[in-house]
Order: sequence, then C-alpha cells, then structure tokens
Amino acid sequence: MRATVTDLTANQVLDRLPQKSRDAIAAHLQREEMAAWQLLRDEQEPISRVYFPLDAVISVVSLMEDGTVAESYTIGRDGMAGSECVWGADRLIFRSMCQIPGVCCSMEASEFVRLAKNDPAILDATHAFAHCIMALTGRSAACNLLHPVVQRCARWLLISQDRVGKNTFPLTQDIIATMLGVHRPAVSIAAGTLQKAGLIEYTRGRITITDRAGLEEASCECYKVVADEYVRVLGGPVPGR
Repeated sequence: MRATVTDLTANQVLDRLPQKSRDAIAAHLQREEMAAWQLLRDEQEPISRVYFPLDAVISVVSLMEDGTVAESYTIGRDGMAGSECVWGADRLIFRSMCQIPGVCCSMEASEFVRLAKNDPAILDATHAFAHCIMALTGRSAACNLLHPVVQRCARWLLISQDRVGKNTFPLTQDIIATMLGVHRPAVSIAAGTLQKAGLIEYTRGRITITDRAGLEEASCECYKVVADEYVRVLGGPVPGR
C-alpha cells in the first residue's frame, strides 16, 4: 500500500523536509503494518530497506553469545531505521525489530541513498537524526550503569510514549525486560511500583500512561536531557504529544 499525505507528516524526519524533498521520497514509500517482535533486519544482514515509523516503535538491539538481548536505541515517529546506509554502511552488528506494533513506511535503502546524495535537505535531516541517536545511546549507557530499574523503567515508558504518540499502547513485560536487559521479575516489581503510585495502568499486555508529570518525576534526569535535545535538533517529538 502506498503512503498517504497524512503518513508523511506523522514522521518527524519526513515532516521537517521541504515539500519537494518529501514528494521525492513519497514516490518510493510503501505503508506496512508491523507486529510486535517482527524482525526487520538481523545482525550482519545487508541494509536493504529504510523504515520511517508512524506509530510503531522499532528497537535496535544487541544480541549476546548466550542469547540474551539488550536494547541499544529506540526509533519511533521521531526518525528512521537504516539511516546508516547514507554514511556508506552496508550492514550493522545490531538486530532491528518491532517493539510496539503499528504502521511504518519503508523504501529501498539504495533509493534513499541516491536521493540523499542529490538533496541537501534529506541529507541534513538524516544528519540531525543521527545526532539525536548519538545523544540517546550515550546517555542510555550511563543511565543503565548508574540508575535503578524503577527509574529506568519510567524513562523507557516515557520514551516509548513519545515515539508512539499515544497514551495507551500494547506492551508486554517480556518486551520491557528485553529492552532494559533485566529479568522479568525485576520489571514486574518496577511496573508494580509505578502502577501503585497511580502513574500507569497495566492490564493484559497494554500500558496506559495515567500521570505523565508523575512518571517524569519518577524517571531519572536522563529522560529530560535527551528529550530536550530531540526537540532542539529535530523539533520533536514533543514529549507527551
């Protein structure tokens, strides 16, 4: 299915482009429904397509030799997966998978590279998003080492809400545990703590953010530092909207 005009403004990278650049990309985009845990690209596989999430959330994860998985960074309506092809990367050591089901637009990576090389606006937007990803991954590394699971869980839920653009979204404790790199019992305790505080509701694999301000207070400072940088550089996603 081809992408619609509404689709093109739902993604932050596409929305910030001038109309001419956006139209050039739109001619190659396909609209896809993504399921939870759906594999977009395995580690060391060629970057054959780039993805622009609309309300789906993509996780780029690291797979260890013992089979455990931990998230490196998250991509939602703020950006695109596979942007590394613009810098000449043909494959990555990470695995890309759908974390929160929803809609993405995608196109051939080779076509995106061709357009970016000939259009400074597309290249600039890709550079801006790469800057934000570096801010996110750098801060996440420090956060994972220094902050307790409850704060990290609150931060991760805030990040997910920003990228999906909804207060309620499907999410299992298994996915949260995988993304945080902890065992499920730790997630159960953290989510239970946030729910008892009235900040979230968790039922049958769905999370509802019921007190956004309170959840921000329960998170560590890492959330706001990175969220502010996304707004400064990309113009969004505006936290909580």
